[in-house]
Amino acid sequence: MPCPVLFEFVRAPDYSDCPVYYTGASASMLDDSNSEEDTQIITTADLQDTLPIQRKSTQCQPGIVKEVCSSHLPMDHSCSQHLAEDNDLSFISSPDLVSTLPYGGDENDEFWESLTQDDLNHLDQAEINARQDENVYSIRGCTVVFPYVAYQSQKEMMEKLIEGVQSSQNCLLESPTGTGKTAALICALIAWQLKFQQDEEERFVTWRKERWANRQALNRTWEEGKNNTIPSPSKKSRADETPPKVAEKMPENSFQEQPVPVIYYATRTHSQIKQVVKQLSQTKYKNTPMMILASRKQTCINPTALASESVENTCQKFRNAYGKVQRKVQLKEKEATCPFYAGSLPESSFKKGYHSTWDIEEIKLHGEECGSCPYQEIRPFQRNARIVFCTYNHVLSNHIRKALKISLSGNIVVFDEAHNIEDNCRSIASLSGDQALSLNKVNSILFKFDESMLLQEQQPPPHVQEALTSLTMAFKRVFNWLEHQLQTITTGFVYIPEDSKNTEKKFKRDISETLIEEMVKIQFGPEEIRQHWRNYFVLEEQQFAGPDPTSISSPFIVDSDALRAAKSILFTFSLLFKKNPVTSELLYFNDYAKFLIKTVKTLKKAPLNRSAFLISSKNPEPDTEINNIQLNLLCLNPAVVFENMSSARTVVVTSGTLSPKHSFAAELNTNFQLELSANHVLGSDRIFSCVINNCSRSDKRLKFNAESLQNELKYADHQDQLFKIILRVSTQIPFGILVFVPSSTFITRLKTEWIRNRNLERLRKVKDLFFEHENRHPNEFNSMMTSYREKVEVAKGAILFAVLRGKVSEGVDFKDNQARAVLTIGIPFAPCTNIDIVAKERYNSTKKMTNKSYLSGKEWYNACAFRALNQAFGRCVRHEKDWGAIIIVESRFTDYSNYRHYLSKWVQESLGVPGRVTNGSLDEIIPHLERFVQKLC
Repeated sequence: MPCPVLFEFVRAPDYSDCPVYYTGASASMLDDSNSEEDTQIITTADLQDTLPIQRKSTQCQPGIVKEVCSSHLPMDHSCSQHLAEDNDLSFISSPDLVSTLPYGGDENDEFWESLTQDDLNHLDQAEINARQDENVYSIRGCTVVFPYVAYQSQKEMMEKLIEGVQSSQNCLLESPTGTGKTAALICALIAWQLKFQQDEEERFVTWRKERWANRQALNRTWEEGKNNTIPSPSKKSRADETPPKVAEKMPENSFQEQPVPVIYYATRTHSQIKQVVKQLSQTKYKNTPMMILASRKQTCINPTALASESVENTCQKFRNAYGKVQRKVQLKEKEATCPFYAGSLPESSFKKGYHSTWDIEEIKLHGEECGSCPYQEIRPFQRNARIVFCTYNHVLSNHIRKALKISLSGNIVVFDEAHNIEDNCRSIASLSGDQALSLNKVNSILFKFDESMLLQEQQPPPHVQEALTSLTMAFKRVFNWLEHQLQTITTGFVYIPEDSKNTEKKFKRDISETLIEEMVKIQFGPEEIRQHWRNYFVLEEQQFAGPDPTSISSPFIVDSDALRAAKSILFTFSLLFKKNPVTSELLYFNDYAKFLIKTVKTLKKAPLNRSAFLISSKNPEPDTEINNIQLNLLCLNPAVVFENMSSARTVVVTSGTLSPKHSFAAELNTNFQLELSANHVLGSDRIFSCVINNCSRSDKRLKFNAESLQNELKYADHQDQLFKIILRVSTQIPFGILVFVPSSTFITRLKTEWIRNRNLERLRKVKDLFFEHENRHPNEFNSMMTSYREKVEVAKGAILFAVLRGKVSEGVDFKDNQARAVLTIGIPFAPCTNIDIVAKERYNSTKKMTNKSYLSGKEWYNACAFRALNQAFGRCVRHEKDWGAIIIVESRFTDYSNYRHYLSKWVQESLGVPGRVTNGSLDEIIPHLERFVQKLC
């Protein structure tokens, strides 16, 4: 039977003899005598037998009479009469749960006191439990509706998640790729949100009942003391309704509403966000208010902006021009507005976004159809979102959180696919590699600062000009210091052969001992950084300032790319010089490797782009040496960034490949009270894993290390055996095969050799071939993946050659026939002489001496390589009815037994299946692989 909905009770002006109830009316209608015919009237008699009621919405608009969130409300005539005689039954307009309850009036207390515990059960949950066609699980008091019959690993994960958020504990959860951890994460956390909301409503009702009971008890005490009858309460004011002496004794006990914690669901890339949103859309929780945090560049649909050098800067120019149009100012010749921005409304026209799932592509399509800006369309959704999807940087980066007004305090943070979370944290806190503080980078900032000043239509306000001048002078001093290091300092630089190339030589100088002193000299030290931040925020504020209605000119705007680069530099120096508030000692200075890298590049001819390198000679001749220098501040401790997560209610770190897990607590300096290592959903009969040492026993053992790749004879033998292995496996495995190699250099060299000896042509006769490293541009990559998925379904099938740690191995989903086998070649160890790797290994070995939970430098080095390998294995099998083969071409897994301990647990178990040869030559393994395929194909 459909359930009626109980609304607020009010007196009807023209029906004084009988209490009545308005449904669906706005507050304005109740004061309008002409509105009666538009309003449904329900008399007391209609409510004599009250049926269970259902809360249909918690997102009500201000001023609308809202529904009461209870069920089986007992209503007798006296209670109805009491409520009907009161005209001041107000509701608080709040997006949170308590906003759905009558709040703040003593006149409601009798109604709340009449409720029993049974009345507080939500029909939402009762309906869920009553549905026989759904998979409903009761976990620690929460009712979780799952889209299908949950695997045991999913039940275990949901149990840990709900326990974690209930007790405000952190979770470290490892569940193999393909076991449905995303669905478990989403369903468990949103189900707990609903339970939290229900508990808050019950807490509110209990508070009102207790408050009413206390008031009644004090009233009785007052009556007994006076031995007379209290007159009827006056309607003039609430203070008059309570006898004076009772009012004096009533305690101040206002209800403290606790907002429902927001879920911040962070992934590494936006393509992964799209997959997670798709999972959410397939659950019963698909109507949960959501938000996707994305930049203007990611949501832009303006062809002119997308074709420009900087989408953000072009967008800013469009907005400035739009401001002029609004002020009826004539635009200049090259000025133009964005038609999509001009077509945007204050409230989003994308109505689906308020009550259902959506992704970036969907909102961009809506923008194209409606002529509105997708970035503007999605901004209103953040206010009421219960789950916010974003990339790691949105929650890890302090300045991004501040810019987007993201508060983690009391909320839930989920890091999905977080096997690389340590590297992400260190990268955010570092100035190294392409992000290092180089002469070129500082020069670009200064050039754009000057350009911003020259291109303005009017002088900036005095405080803005002062901030820009001060910040410009600060970076000029940094530029002069770097130039001095390049041209004057010649001692202390050490040649780095492994990072040098034929035309480029690199030299390193450690400056840990002198950096603070030298930064203080150029006024870029610990004390001066604060002032630089103040100047930066003045300029940033201008970016978001609206146009001055009294001025015909556009607001003063600094180049956004320059500001972003300046912010990154200031952020890293702030962490480097952060002080302990008690002892004033630098907290993280020793957690950084600090060194200068000088590059000497030989040019065969003068550069056409003079801004490509900064040079001492104005007119370089052919074969001139062009020098550049950069300051590297390499963060070695991910906790420098991750410590900001401590304010969250619960932090969840999850992936298919976290082992060894104990390193995360030490590296992130976070206590993960709850841990899980779930089993795979597939049985050993559906996974075939093996280690191939060589083609036949008489062949040399395959060891794809640096020595074998540099030795021409060994390499020639290895690439020949490798071709034979891939060819024979291709004849046994139908449909799609993924072949993962250690690096793009490896596959480029291999492909060149196979073209020369015609092996590539022979392989193409067996399967179609695709190469990830040749399709790096997003459009090319997407086109390649579409073609690959089409080809795997035809009779011949296809092979996709991909790079470990690349896009294919980290975030692409391969279903069923798209990956019937994963073949890995070698182990993706990073170059052991790389200066960043050497610094991190040394740092970890030092930490290990005082903290045993840390991985030593060597253990950390190995773990990084094997996590990348385990990620690739996970591309193969995705659900319990799937099947596939894991083929490891590397003899070191046989020679060094400890290497197997780094493999995922499910791969280790598959390597030990009785009755199979899973370790040996190709000749020994092929018959067992053939029987496995014939059985399942």
